[in-house]
Amino acid sequence: MSFTFDATLVTATDRLRRGLGDAVAPGLRSNEEYAATLVRYSDEAMALAVIAEGLAVEYAQQPDSISDEGTTITWRDRVKTWLALAGSARALVASTTTAASSAATSLATTREGDDDPSEYARPMWWPN
Repeated sequence: MSFTFDATLVTATDRLRRGLGDAVAPGLRSNEEYAATLVRYSDEAMALAVIAEGLAVEYAQQPDSISDEGTTITWRDRVKTWLALAGSARALVASTTTAASSAATSLATTREGDDDPSEYARPMWWPN
């Protein structure tokens, strides 16, 4: 399991790590886990949502706070943040999908009164 992070955000993994706050080694997820998620969900916002939800589920099962040599980590706040991030990412994907589908419908070109099928004619199944 490997960990890399480039602050110039060259790769999708770098951008996801930055968005999730997973930019310090050893990392919360390995590069391989990010790569696998990006294969399954090519949209980075959806991949971010899936990983954030996975982190929230995993860390919600951990003790609420951990202390070590004066440093305390409270997972409760991080879990809430990951869930909020996942919700925002899913909303972005939904709004992008809705905008794209309405744009595709409104850009359809037709020729009125022409019975000759051509590159401009709508197929029979196309909605009016």
